[in-house]
Amino acid sequence: MRKIRSQAALVAHVDIPVLLLGESGTGKEVLARLIHKLSRRAHRTFLKVNCAAVPADLLESELFGYEPGAFTGATHAKPGKFELCNKGTILLDEIGEMPPALQAKLCTFSKTSNSRGWAAVPSSRWMFASWPPPTSTFLKPWRPSACAKIFTTG
Repeated sequence: MRKIRSQAALVAHVDIPVLLLGESGTGKEVLARLIHKLSRRAHRTFLKVNCAAVPADLLESELFGYEPGAFTGATHAKPGKFELCNKGTILLDEIGEMPPALQAKLCTFSKTSNSRGWAAVPSSRWMFASWPPPTSTFLKPWRPSACAKIFTTG
């Protein structure tokens, strides 16, 4: 446990995405909250999204938001979770349960969000928690120097 706390303290002071891997009940969310609390974002929003609890067909609009007319019934704009978390920390829990196509879109979004007009996203700290691990499509672009991986154990 001391090793994990030590890793959390190191990661808290660096603005890189964090991937927390561990079986259910091993403290991934607790660790994410600790990293947030130790970071310079501690006074900002900590927002957890349980990706497994949101139906796959609604998850994209929950994360990214939508504009009026984007689909039938969309009469007004709704900000997505990324926009709501501006300059805070967003934890996407259970990303391994997310459809592979959405995992790929999320990965692309995280790399290109600044050029697409979502200025709030790059200034937020991204954390991902999962077991089983997300697809290789999601993991491939995350070089070890660009993402911290922490394994929790029971």
